[in-house]
Amino acid sequence: MLTGAQVQQHRTRKSCWVIIGQTVYDITDFLDEHPGGASILLQYAGSDATEAFESIHQAEILTRHLSQE
Repeated sequence: MLTGAQVQQHRTRKSCWVIIGQTVYDITDFLDEHPGGASILLQYAGSDATEAFESIHQAEILTRHLSQE
């Protein structure tokens, strides 16, 4: 299990992780593919993006586009 401190170390374009629910996702390779652009994802880099994610997306989109850490 990863800690919040470990996730916070990954908050750059070269290494971008987010927490959604109870899971950590490495979204580094997805940044440029995100339909809303990389900048919105980078705002949540290294932190919990659950509330922002759930307000826009359905849960199944995670399994289609992202892998867990």
